[in-house]
Amino acid sequence: MPYAPRIFISAGELSGDFHGSHLVRAIKEQCPDAEFFGVGSHNMASAGVKLLYESSNWGGIGIYQNLKRVPIVHRAGKRLLKELPSMNLDLIITIDYRVFHAALLKGLRNLSVGKLYYFAPVVWPGAVQKPLGKAYSSFLRSLGSINPFLGSETKDRFEALSVLADKLIVAYPFALEDYRKAGGDVEFLGHPLMNVIKANRNREEVRQQIGLKPDDKLIGIFPGSRWHEINVHLPVLADVAYRLLWNQSKNNYYFYLPIAHPDYKNRIFRMLEKILGQGTERFKFVSSDDYDVFAASDIALSKTGTSVQILMALGVPTIAFYTVVSSLWYNLTKRYFLDFEHIAFPNIIAGRTIVPEFIQDDFKSSKILNATVELLNDDEKRKKMSMELREIRDFLYRPDALERAAAIALELANRRSRINR
Repeated sequence: MPYAPRIFISAGELSGDFHGSHLVRAIKEQCPDAEFFGVGSHNMASAGVKLLYESSNWGGIGIYQNLKRVPIVHRAGKRLLKELPSMNLDLIITIDYRVFHAALLKGLRNLSVGKLYYFAPVVWPGAVQKPLGKAYSSFLRSLGSINPFLGSETKDRFEALSVLADKLIVAYPFALEDYRKAGGDVEFLGHPLMNVIKANRNREEVRQQIGLKPDDKLIGIFPGSRWHEINVHLPVLADVAYRLLWNQSKNNYYFYLPIAHPDYKNRIFRMLEKILGQGTERFKFVSSDDYDVFAASDIALSKTGTSVQILMALGVPTIAFYTVVSSLWYNLTKRYFLDFEHIAFPNIIAGRTIVPEFIQDDFKSSKILNATVELLNDDEKRKKMSMELREIRDFLYRPDALERAAAIALELANRRSRINR
């Protein structure tokens, strides 16, 4: 690389911010002088990205949560379309967050700069779009023709993104043929999380350092990275912990809770203290990348999403859950818009249930408690689940996933610099 490339990288929520931070570090390994500007949060900032916009509160699940975020996301998108052309960039990297990034790339389609779509969107196996879902997609496309930051692409997603991005990298072996049929330059390099998620210390050593006895049970609590997820999930999970701690036959349960964003810690503690009282003494707050502690768990209770993938990479037996604000909307969506066999990532990949799922109306403390006790009391079941999770990890693992992604990014940046020299 003859000179330091200037790279814009955009993540619309904390999971993308997490993935983006690892890609930035991998690029810097190959080109230490690369400059980064972007949309993201504390993970990318700690990797050396100068943040133009903070996006930790952009992510939402469901129409209501996303509509609440439209004004701030819309304003940021419009400003970026004005700001980025004057920044003399060599590369634009977008990460997931499809509607926003498709609109951004469309608005910058005439800008002479390399464009890489990392974690390019795919369609999950087993997802079935119902007639009303197709009509809703058509409505979003009509909105997109009026204002792309409010709606969806006006074309099929694979066709649209294949035209807008010079290169697409998918993290899952799905949709490769869809992108290629649409003319996209797409690659599956392996899931990069499988490269970076690993424990560095012995399980027994970690548990001893925490102060656990051999018979103590360590349970991970992963309520989500978005505050509205934490606000809905954590009270139920805290109630599960309360019931375990006040179990008269056993009282050997300990918990840890990763903090996805530093601003959340005090609010989370107050929420736990209100439900658990002195039981909060059994909770340990850890960073969101403390994989040594994660791997030392007996089990974990995790919101579906990136945290389940991290736990899968470590082989931690997991109980997955998710809920949105409105059960009515969730049930209407499944019946009339979009149905799906599984939501938890390992189950989607395997095409069968490996990790128990408690979604929406099933997300109750009594059900989570019963599943937790059952799994904790069944050593063979935990061993079997751990083995199956590691098999999926191995299926997605490639030894150089991040290095190859970084090399592709730098080649795109270098190609642009050669053209404009």
